[in-house]
Amino acid sequence: MQNDTSMKRRLAAILAADIAGYSRLMGEDEAATVRDLKGHQAVILPLVGRYDGRIIDTAGDGILAEFPSVINATECAVEIQTVMATRNEGVPESRRMRFRIGINLGDVIHDETRIYGDGINVAARLEGIAEPGGICISRQVFDQVSRALKADFILYGGYALGWNKRARTAAQKEEDAAMLTLMRLGWGKENPAFRQLFTSQFIPGGTKEQADWFNELQRMTVSGEMAARMHEAGGEFDVTALLPQVSVPTLVLHARDEARVPFEAGRRMAAGIPGAQFVTLPGRNHLFLENEPAFGQFLEHARAFLAT
Repeated sequence: MQNDTSMKRRLAAILAADIAGYSRLMGEDEAATVRDLKGHQAVILPLVGRYDGRIIDTAGDGILAEFPSVINATECAVEIQTVMATRNEGVPESRRMRFRIGINLGDVIHDETRIYGDGINVAARLEGIAEPGGICISRQVFDQVSRALKADFILYGGYALGWNKRARTAAQKEEDAAMLTLMRLGWGKENPAFRQLFTSQFIPGGTKEQADWFNELQRMTVSGEMAARMHEAGGEFDVTALLPQVSVPTLVLHARDEARVPFEAGRRMAAGIPGAQFVTLPGRNHLFLENEPAFGQFLEHARAFLAT
């Protein structure tokens, strides 16, 4: 029976991270994936120590670390994502490595050899629901960092009013209904025609190869029922009343002729946020393609905004 006196309990900020889509990357090219991961880790792992953190585990593509404060953990996470965004420039979209990061403040237990507890389990669950390239934090972390950190918002292709709340023509309503039907009935089928309507809104300027890749990506990552539910949820929300409460510097960017989210929806969102900057980008794609002018302009404006 283990002696309880050898076990110590403390409050710690836990950062959990892994690479989104790592299994796919390994399946496509194992040697290149291992090589690229080691290269990224050589740059990323030292950042933990720079913010007074301690690496707990680096098994596979994951990183588990503890910090003396949530401020340190969050600042480290932001730098990790910023560094990775730079390192991914020039890398083909399908081969980019993007970390998902979760941060939690909670009880951890440690003995002579390892650390464990609910604080770590929650951080891991938050990491699992984070967007690729994003950071998901618990409420306890948010309560502390929102008071202490200077934050900036960069919003691209966004909207405050869901599609079902906006004024629409009869033709637009029929198109929305057709899209939901296609999602539920044919999303997971081998025939990409069921997903092509969706793809044509996200990357109308894409090549056939790019469209085929996006069609397959959609099929592999979500079920038809879940895709339809997400689409419906996006149509029903309305956060326009909350826009005046945004009190941090905000940059809003939107493509002039975007096919997915109306340009006017982005402009109105920016107008509702006090002091927000609004930048118009060229093009029709909701998702940037690496060879289009909007991609370079987006990076230029984002860097200038973050440097101020």
